[in-house]
Amino acid sequence: MKPKFNAVSNIRLTLFLFSRNPKGNPRGYMLFLVVSLLITLSGLLVAYAILAKVNSLSAKGTATGNSGFYGAEGALNMRVEELRDVFLSDRNPSGTSPSSLNQCLQQTSMGSGDFRCKVASFASPDKNMANIMAYSYVVPKNGGVAI
Repeated sequence: MKPKFNAVSNIRLTLFLFSRNPKGNPRGYMLFLVVSLLITLSGLLVAYAILAKVNSLSAKGTATGNSGFYGAEGALNMRVEELRDVFLSDRNPSGTSPSSLNQCLQQTSMGSGDFRCKVASFASPDKNMANIMAYSYVVPKNGGVAI
């Protein structure tokens, strides 16, 4: 003889299987739920704080890198304009350039004339950083004679 299941017994079985506390006392279940929710929310808060810090550092690094790039670009444009003025005045650039970049950076041998090492200073976007220093010098090609 097969046992008969009706709809009411199926619902009771389902409720029994999915309930944490079949006696009807929800305090233990609620404690578990609240602690789980607090742990989850705390984890999300920590993850958000870490992402905010990483984003802040990344933005600062990007701003510093862009400032350095545009500082170097500005120094290059200023130097090219000076050389352009030399050629527009119908004369050839003259002088000597430093033998290495380190001499220019350490300012031990700056070169002479139109090829000497020049330092341009640009304001930093960050108040906590020093100004941006851009060093440039010219290495003559063809003895400084325009082609």
